[in-house]
Amino acid sequence: MRRALLILLLLLSPAVHHASAAAVVASPAQEAFDSVFSADVQRVKAGRDPKAVVELATRMLATAKEAKSQPAFQAVLCEKAYELAAPYPAGQALAVEAMTLLAACVPEKALQSTDAIAEVRQRQFEAARGEDRAKTEEEISIVSPELLESSCCLESLRR
Repeated sequence: MRRALLILLLLLSPAVHHASAAAVVASPAQEAFDSVFSADVQRVKAGRDPKAVVELATRMLATAKEAKSQPAFQAVLCEKAYELAAPYPAGQALAVEAMTLLAACVPEKALQSTDAIAEVRQRQFEAARGEDRAKTEEEISIVSPELLESSCCLESLRR
């Protein structure tokens, strides 16, 4: 009985309806991304070739750098490039670059970017051995000026 009531309340909740409606209706930036990259994303995910995945993520990041007048499109490109590249050691530098660009072009996403970069750096540190481990540890402690500036701006807006 309680479970049925809880389910009913969740279904009637406006927030749930709003979230599900947002999931159904894609943003223009997401639609643009899908029209350009959807087939390539499906292809590389099906092939599971890390080199092809990183190459596609590289193309996405290059497109994001060129789309300076379209921050929403840049954000989608950076997020998708990160999602593709971050799991692969060969793509982790690109993933960090994508999140740094995301923070610079959309300051509201600076904290998300910082978290994503920290996750990549942690994976790199865990995988590193010997001298590489010390170098990775040093990189973890370095915060890019763009990311720091975006994070500080966002923090000052919250006050």
